[in-house]
Amino acid sequence: MRDIKFQLWDKELKCLVEPSAYLMSADGKIIYFNNDGDLIDHTFKLIKRQYTGLKDKNGKEIYEGDKMLVEYSAGTEGDYKYEAVVEFEDGAYRLEGNTLSDVIWWICASCDPSINHPSLLGDIFEVKFEIIGNIYETPNS
Repeated sequence: MRDIKFQLWDKELKCLVEPSAYLMSADGKIIYFNNDGDLIDHTFKLIKRQYTGLKDKNGKEIYEGDKMLVEYSAGTEGDYKYEAVVEFEDGAYRLEGNTLSDVIWWICASCDPSINHPSLLGDIFEVKFEIIGNIYETPNS
């Protein structure tokens, strides 16, 4: 079973904020208590980024919205390198806008987070994933 963790992106401050300062209600609202003890709903200004249960080649935790550098060698077909974004869709984490093999890799990896560098195609390809930013801090790079 994978750890359930979140990061919070503050849309106004344009930075990650400490999630331990907030609570998440059963209906998904992000709330906190102010200095006066009042319950404040901050759902409108924060974006939740859920941990995939996976780590990149450097051991860094991978979250929704992370930009990844994907590198793999396909033997005689050559080496490939491209950028992709981690998304959660239809019950699985996937890499946005890339090949079927990458989507399959993420679906299988999401099901078994105990594998350090899971790869359905690991016997055929050597695949490396590295976080190079996220869609909030580096939207156009």
